[in-house]
Amino acid sequence: MIIDLNQLKEHKKNTFQAEIVFSAPKYTFKRPLLDIVQCLVDAEVQKYANNFLIKLKIDAKVVLESSYTLKPFKETIQLIDDIFLDADKSEQEDEYLKIQCEKIELDDYIYSLIIASLPMRPVKKGEKLPSGGKNYRVMTEDEYHNERRESGHNNAFASLLDIDDSDLE
Repeated sequence: MIIDLNQLKEHKKNTFQAEIVFSAPKYTFKRPLLDIVQCLVDAEVQKYANNFLIKLKIDAKVVLESSYTLKPFKETIQLIDDIFLDADKSEQEDEYLKIQCEKIELDDYIYSLIIASLPMRPVKKGEKLPSGGKNYRVMTEDEYHNERRESGHNNAFASLLDIDDSDLE
């Protein structure tokens, strides 16, 4: 989404809509994000002298990998963000981004907003942690300690009991 700042009407709401395609090789997806299927952006830009306020509403359909089953599932992400831009050369507040160009491209900014909004461990709604699988099982910490105690593995020096020390005498 490219916005030409010189084409904006001052003191009026300028609205833009765009569908952004995040394709390789510029955008690489890392787990848990597998793909961004669709990204619709509504932007409302207001110009006041050399200052700009951009209000973004983002609806993105993404494919995530479940942290429980490692299977892909679709999720919809909705974001709202405001950007303050300052085209003046004077020093202003820190909350303004300084710009020195006539056009701004928001694709990278929108991509980073989507990435930052993803959960650390995504789980599909209604999905439960599996109780076990091939060569593993899920148990609580108490179950683990009880099993080790019953099997005799609770002693860190248990292997020393198997040493034949009759030769040492």
